Amino acid sequence: MNIHTLEDLRAEGYDAVFIAAGAHKSQNLGIPGERPDLEGLAYGLHLLRDVKSGQSLSIGNRVLIIGGGNTAIDAARSVLRKGARHVTIMYRRSKDEMPVSSYELYPSSGRRRRNSVFGFSR
Repeated sequence: MNIHTLEDLRAEGYDAVFIAAGAHKSQNLGIPGERPDLEGLAYGLHLLRDVKSGQSLSIGNRVLIIGGGNTAIDAARSVLRKGARHVTIMYRRSKDEMPVSSYELYPSSGRRRRNSVFGFSR
């Protein structure tokens, strides 16, 4: 997948995009068209806060999570619980370089959910 703008992601068919990059503070990625008020775009920590507080969320069926840490995995699980049918987690490096804790990536069952996909740039 060759993505240059958030419009490219919409053209790929994603209903929502959650940016899950940052250490206790969400970070902008600098993607052209990235604005906090853009419909269908949310930052991982904001998403997790809204889920925890019980706010009504419009998730859609197909969701892209950008990030490779614990926030990204938590966001993916949260949107699946909120009704997303397909979640893709995209990370800029390889799986081995993901900063996510192994217990987050592989919960006690040791299996990944069937409706989640990982994408890596290397």
